[in-house]
Amino acid sequence: MSTPITTINMYNNIRKIDFGEKIVFYKFGGPWCKACKDIDKSIECIPDTIVYEINVENADFESFIIENNVCSIPDTIIFYKSNEIRFQGVRNKDEIEEMINTLKNIK
Repeated sequence: MSTPITTINMYNNIRKIDFGEKIVFYKFGGPWCKACKDIDKSIECIPDTIVYEINVENADFESFIIENNVCSIPDTIIFYKSNEIRFQGVRNKDEIEEMINTLKNIK
């Protein structure tokens, strides 16, 4: 289950949290987006994660979306400790787990 992030301040505050060994997903998308729903199914199969959703139609994120080139959805950031990987579009569970393993092996 995911948690919506509704303001840029909320997003910035959450990004400052030390989640320890947890894998954290920040997914930019929309409730109407089929690809976003498909990526949700892949992420749900990965245990011990936290998922945050940001609706790209939220006006509070307009500048952020432009500055960070969120031009295709879903746009997902996988965060582990101080490392992150970002991808656009749909990935299957195996591809996401491979990205997570890459993150965990960054020193």
